[in-house]
Amino acid sequence: MWDRSDLDPTDDRTHGAQQYSFFNGHYGAWCYLPQLAFLTFDREAEQYLCAAVLRPGKAVASDGAVGLLRRLPPLLRAAFPRVRFLVRLDGGFATPALFDFLDAEPRLDYVVAMAKNAVLVRRAEPAMEVARGRSEVSGETAHVYTDTRYAARTWGGARTIVKVERRAQGALRAG
Repeated sequence: MWDRSDLDPTDDRTHGAQQYSFFNGHYGAWCYLPQLAFLTFDREAEQYLCAAVLRPGKAVASDGAVGLLRRLPPLLRAAFPRVRFLVRLDGGFATPALFDFLDAEPRLDYVVAMAKNAVLVRRAEPAMEVARGRSEVSGETAHVYTDTRYAARTWGGARTIVKVERRAQGALRAG
């Protein structure tokens, strides 16, 4: 049994002079930027909000993620002792501190959607061709999983990476 946990920041717009409300250029507004954790069971489509941390509006995605993930898995393991967890994160979470924490956690797997770069695009090209063909045949978004060892300069070591997604409208994404 797999349970999936997703961490995502979201904007919570503010009006007036609330403490820790800052202008966030990405959202184009004064806001807080809470960190939300959602839990999905097996293959259910529904996501359940299981944690929320209020953060200042100028926080970056990874701010507070290690602290939240330090507390969340023990609580989930107490409720679901035989479950293996998969944590899904956007590329903004790809920091050495978070990778080190996730690598040290037992019975926890993770997937991070990395921003593409020339090395990853080159290594993902065979999978992109498969995804492109599947998407053209089905008219749907196609996902292809493959792997390659990759290490950014700031990482302690190489990690296995690559999910390729071809969106139905034709946009390719590798990460």
